Amino acid sequence: MAPPIISTTHPSASKPFLAGLEVLSISPTQIRIRNIVISRCYDQTGATTNIVYAASTALPMAGPYTFSDTVNKLTVIGCDDSAQFWGYSQAGTLTTSCGSMCSNSTVEMIDEFDGNCTGIGCCQTDIPKGLKVYEVLLSSFQNHTQVWLFNKCGYAFMGEQDGFHFRSDLSNISDPNFMNQVPIVLNFAIGSQSCVEAQNLHICAC
Repeated sequence: MAPPIISTTHPSASKPFLAGLEVLSISPTQIRIRNIVISRCYDQTGATTNIVYAASTALPMAGPYTFSDTVNKLTVIGCDDSAQFWGYSQAGTLTTSCGSMCSNSTVEMIDEFDGNCTGIGCCQTDIPKGLKVYEVLLSSFQNHTQVWLFNKCGYAFMGEQDGFHFRSDLSNISDPNFMNQVPIVLNFAIGSQSCVEAQNLHICAC
């Protein structure tokens, strides 16, 4: 039995949607949906030049879906950036954060960190388990005033860790297919059991 898909009214009516985001793939235990990447850019004075710096996604509270805490990570990219993460589950509200920084001296070495989120140019951290709703807010320590010559924007998203490989030139972030390549992964469970576990117990034919 495939996981039920919640459809939403959308111009691409032939595509399935869940929580307002396009479903990219379905397996017996997980669903991958399109990601949301938020960004915050600054001018030389530190004033913001865009306002897409917050995002949230809510899954049906009564549904079988949760955001995978083993596959997804909160990721922040930039030289003067921090993201605050709030997650909501039946256990209550859980929070975490991640910060990424560079300086004139470290930016010259940042190529050495390609592929790794070490806190220099890129930060990754775990998300709490069992979340049904999450919110991410992106901010800056000094509005990029000290790093503006080489880094004008910060980025943040929650998504599949293995789908993202940090590139110091940020070429993958500017790729229009980036949100497909780094999806949000949802776990699908029947009660406290995955679909595979339920199948082994003959609860359903997944």
